Amino acid sequence: MGAPPAFVLEIASEKTVKVDVRDKPAKYLAMGVGEYWRFDPSGGELLQPALQGERRVGDAWRPIIIGLDDGGLLSGHSRALGLTLHAHGHRLRFCDPHTGTWLPDPDEQAARAEEEVQARHAAETRATAAEARADQQAAAAAAARGPRPASGGRTRGPAPAPRGAVEASRENHPIVDLIASTWPCPANCAPAPTNSRRAASMTSAAPAPSSSATGTCPSG
Repeated sequence: MGAPPAFVLEIASEKTVKVDVRDKPAKYLAMGVGEYWRFDPSGGELLQPALQGERRVGDAWRPIIIGLDDGGLLSGHSRALGLTLHAHGHRLRFCDPHTGTWLPDPDEQAARAEEEVQARHAAETRATAAEARADQQAAAAAAARGPRPASGGRTRGPAPAPRGAVEASRENHPIVDLIASTWPCPANCAPAPTNSRRAASMTSAAPAPSSSATGTCPSG
């Protein structure tokens, strides 16, 4: 079994006030409680005065002096807590006499917790709105730039013509036909391909090469 509590506070009610006054003092004394306090939130309808305290001295209770604070309210000092208790109507407040600081009561704690929840909700709402604005700006910037090329930003030129088409174009060119029909070439040089009909007509009109010509094929 652990050490007995140094401080006990009972909040009086119509159902418990008689037990608080008649039975619990002896019970808490036997338990070894250091201080036993009672508070009547009705302002004195159940207890007179509304704030009462007793301090253990040996094997008996000794009443704690209850006076009036600067505001005319009941108050008493707890050695066990090092705080002063003040009866503010239906509320019991605790004050640090060394710093003059009031401890938050349950109502203030609940209000503070609600403020923190609302502040957190407002921060989350602002963050969501900022993210939505960023997405809209990014979409607008992308639309202004236009669609991106499928080849990674580079535009392709016209596709090269097939090799067969190039060769056919060369064969059908009149200059190629003329050179092929008039250029002297030795027996071991294959003549350039020509269009047969054009070569026949142009060969008959061109003068025959002299027997003394000794030309060679271009090395290139």
